[in-house]
Amino acid sequence: MINLKSKINALQFSVLLSLSLLCGVSLLPNSFSCFSMIISVIISFLLQIPSLVAFRNSDLPIPTFFKVVTAVFSILISVRLINTFSDFFVTSINPTQSRIYISILISLALIYPSLKGIESISRGSIIGGFFSLISLILIMFCVPYTDMSTFSDRESTLKITDGLNLLFVFAPLVVSFAFNKNYKGKKLRANLLPFAIVSLVIALLMCFVKLLNISEYSYPLYTLSKISFKMIPMGLSGLFLVLSLTCIFFGILYFNLAVKNIMDNHSKVMSLIFIFAVMIVSVLTIALPNVGKIILNNYFLLILYLTITLITPIFATIKGKKNV
Repeated sequence: MINLKSKINALQFSVLLSLSLLCGVSLLPNSFSCFSMIISVIISFLLQIPSLVAFRNSDLPIPTFFKVVTAVFSILISVRLINTFSDFFVTSINPTQSRIYISILISLALIYPSLKGIESISRGSIIGGFFSLISLILIMFCVPYTDMSTFSDRESTLKITDGLNLLFVFAPLVVSFAFNKNYKGKKLRANLLPFAIVSLVIALLMCFVKLLNISEYSYPLYTLSKISFKMIPMGLSGLFLVLSLTCIFFGILYFNLAVKNIMDNHSKVMSLIFIFAVMIVSVLTIALPNVGKIILNNYFLLILYLTITLITPIFATIKGKKNV
């Protein structure tokens, strides 16, 4: 497996992981309480511990079944990201546009950066992270207080399906073990820094959006970006679109790198296979909604989620101890 320590540092990994999480958060409907958000973050961290512990031991081989499940899960989550943005674009921006056309364009745009490898992606993520930070600051903190009267103060309720959707927002954490297996940096600090930064960014963003109490809007951050203020009368909706696309690009590239790393395959062919798989499945689920309901079903994804985080690592550890 590639020595990630020489390819990506703690800061780059932190930014790349943050962008991959923000792509889900930016288009997340505001139907969750702050408490449920915090619980989801904690659960996501706890569920990845078995994988991180089990495959930290270089003498314990990663099962092929585990690699396949992780690859399938990464592809399906990437498809969900593209489909969510396509839904957002069609419902909020241009109702006449084809969702299939949007998904194909996004997938094709991902080919070139995915072929460049982890060094280019990790360095590019710093630029994307800086732009995203500035965009979030403008969108969230440049809205005049007087315009807040347009928002509702209705309380939201949390459903089981909503909870699963919130959990899947943190799906990048599930495959973070692929980066951490040989990524040790400066011992404990290098491993904790990415997760500390990501926790802070996501917690602040989610709590801020929730405190606005704009639960009746499908995409709260987009609603904020449409509000004009004195210095920029045209609003920031265009900036939000670029922000969302930036996060989606690096989010899918994150999954692409994770799959390549756990597969011990860093060839360009592997990158193409992943991107085209995402594009084909995305088009398939849009053209055939019944297929999408099956392979993008929350409970099916939850089974894959738990297989990656709990079932396979536990069995691998037990089998490894027996072989000792």
